[in-house]
Amino acid sequence: MTDLGALAPERTSLGLSLSADGLVVVGQSGSISGDRAFRWTSSGGMVGLGTLSPGDVSSIANGTNADGSVVVGFSFGFPSLTLRAFRWTSAAGMQDLGVLPGFVNAEATCVSADGVVVAGTCSNTPGVTGPAFIWTAGGGMVELESLTPSAPSTRPMAMTADGSTIVGTSSSGFGNRAFRWTPGLGTQSLGTLPGDTSSEAFGVSADGRTVVGRSSGVGNSAFLWNLTLGMVDLRAQLVTLGTDMSDWGDLVEARAVSADGSVIAGTGVYKGVTQAFVIRGYPACVPIISAQPEDQSVCAASTVSVGISASGQAPLSYRWQLEDPQTPGGWLTLFDGPLFLDGVSQISVSIVGAFAGFDSVVSFTPAAGGRLSAIEGRRVRCQISSNCQGRTSREALLRVCVADLTCDAQVDLADFVPFVEGYNVFLCDEPAMPVSCPADLNRDGSVDNADFLIFVAAYNDFLCP
Repeated sequence: MTDLGALAPERTSLGLSLSADGLVVVGQSGSISGDRAFRWTSSGGMVGLGTLSPGDVSSIANGTNADGSVVVGFSFGFPSLTLRAFRWTSAAGMQDLGVLPGFVNAEATCVSADGVVVAGTCSNTPGVTGPAFIWTAGGGMVELESLTPSAPSTRPMAMTADGSTIVGTSSSGFGNRAFRWTPGLGTQSLGTLPGDTSSEAFGVSADGRTVVGRSSGVGNSAFLWNLTLGMVDLRAQLVTLGTDMSDWGDLVEARAVSADGSVIAGTGVYKGVTQAFVIRGYPACVPIISAQPEDQSVCAASTVSVGISASGQAPLSYRWQLEDPQTPGGWLTLFDGPLFLDGVSQISVSIVGAFAGFDSVVSFTPAAGGRLSAIEGRRVRCQISSNCQGRTSREALLRVCVADLTCDAQVDLADFVPFVEGYNVFLCDEPAMPVSCPADLNRDGSVDNADFLIFVAAYNDFLCP
């Protein structure tokens, strides 16, 4: 644990946010000039960020971006007694973000990972929440839809890394509600736990599909929300998943969730004492790929296999796809059974689970009289889906060394002998042609000079790619 200190002796300080790597902390500290927003690093210590105007009474930093280079918050003016939202960078200092029409106060509460998108709230009275806003350099400040447009009271608390999803609390006709905003769906209420009267959202995963916060009624309960489950009591959900919660009483609130949704932090009652908690290994809504498909290189007469391993909310489904060169950006979904790609090469596809250390494996095998030439240079990928989200793997490149007729990973004189045998016969459908016409390297039905050029190029390279 590191003491971050303060901007002046015998003053207090509050750490309110930190960068993605934890190397930059921002918040508010007392100073000889009053309370000031600060930015702390291990190398530079705590540095005050000042105020928007020299006469301002105080400032506070509510959030920072992924690398800590952008800080957002508000500066409190005097004698106007108004709040003004700011965005700070080392190059430009504090920038006034303005205010929505009809309001006098603005406070920035969170910022995207790249520092481009800022969200916050406006009001006419400090301490009273009004409509929320989104700010960008190009678009300026734009009002965020509230659950009750006629009497907007919305406070953003967190946003996804790209700024496309914002969560927080907004007043509705039935009390405060946790909300989730996206450009396509607008501001949506996440509801409350059964019997409760209000809720607040404090954290959101990187994909915006997992939200955590607090639902309140007679007491407070931590909640988790996702597209499949809706809002559920976090403690009850952990019990359902088989977690031993015998020493834990109520989980009061969940304040933050990791990018992949697998780590949740908050406050609960442990053996009768209020304690902070961290939950690790929660089944992530977004599947986590632990072993990506890898590039493969084989000869045309052998079998090539590609595997993948992943974890996430069960059940997970795996859909393998092969690049379709006939359609730009197109992909062919693979199934068990024969696969015809060029009208000549028949390939058998096999998809199995839990094999050779992988959770799912797709294999391509030349059928009787066939070869793998048709998949040379194509890419294969896997789409993994859970109940609430999907993820696409990296694209693995399939290289088929068509001139390696002896399947020894090199093209040499041993391969030249069967090539010449096919070259002398010429047509693949001739009875004298060896089975599967292996020397027809371009699969056009004959062994001719075009195939010879392919062979020579591979022969000069010697080793297969």
